[in-house]
Amino acid sequence: MRASTRLWLGPAVSFALVAPVQFAAVTAARVAEPVIALILFLVPAAIVVAIFALVARWRWTVAAVRWTAVLLLGALLLAACGLLAYAVLGEQTPLGRGLMLGITLFLDSAILLPTAVVVIVHWLALRAPPAPVGPPEATRHAGA
Repeated sequence: MRASTRLWLGPAVSFALVAPVQFAAVTAARVAEPVIALILFLVPAAIVVAIFALVARWRWTVAAVRWTAVLLLGALLLAACGLLAYAVLGEQTPLGRGLMLGITLFLDSAILLPTAVVVIVHWLALRAPPAPVGPPEATRHAGA
């Protein structure tokens, strides 16, 4: 599969996987405008796509893609835990503890968790570098 195809495959597959589930979850939570959650999801998803595209352009190796996925998943986990800790343990939250906890759970489940799915799909699509392009004689192994 061509490199550009794999770079575009990640956003398409992840959006096809995440969008219906996220839309159903937000609709079940009776959010007034469920489309806004999809728009809020597109921002971190676009950032993930841009980061993986930069890594693929700079150095497309198995280790570079793996470490990018690990670092992005770690950052998402840290953000989710930080938000949750602030909502639960914060003494004086500006919006009140109950509302802050609701906002935090919404952000974690409707935005950060689907973004983690985007990272995993990109890692699966980009984990092996593309095959070298050229005439068959130049890309053939010596023992073949």
